[in-house]
Amino acid sequence: MRRPGPAPLRPPRQAAGFPREKWLADFDFDANPNINPAAIHTLASCAWVRTGDPLCLIGDSGTGKTHLPIALGIAAAQAGHRVKYTLATKLVNELVEAASVAIASNESFAGWTKTFTDPRLCAASVDRLTFAGNIIQTGTDSYRLAHARTLNAS
Repeated sequence: MRRPGPAPLRPPRQAAGFPREKWLADFDFDANPNINPAAIHTLASCAWVRTGDPLCLIGDSGTGKTHLPIALGIAAAQAGHRVKYTLATKLVNELVEAASVAIASNESFAGWTKTFTDPRLCAASVDRLTFAGNIIQTGTDSYRLAHARTLNAS
């Protein structure tokens, strides 16, 4: 149930990219004791936005991972911050399409499922990064290890 009082100012949903409107006042903290209400209300002050700190919400479906970032995004927009909501797959697409990106990995693309455990997210990321991209395989022989062995042998 929403707190009594005037309706909160609502930013244009399309401008921020929110899929729906969610409000902190509507979040049921009693339903998920893992989420500290004081921590969320502190985040709503937007200090983390002003300092450029990241925010990660990790958990299973139905635990608040969508509701809370949307509600915090609305709070940030109401505080005058520019807000953009996007999904991880869309973010990868936007990063790759907006600018040149260089990525280094110890894993071959086949091993990226260890990082991107969702196979569709992994495939989408690899697809976007490799399309018309330059791929350089640097091999398996470590320069630093070889250099250290040379120094130790002398």
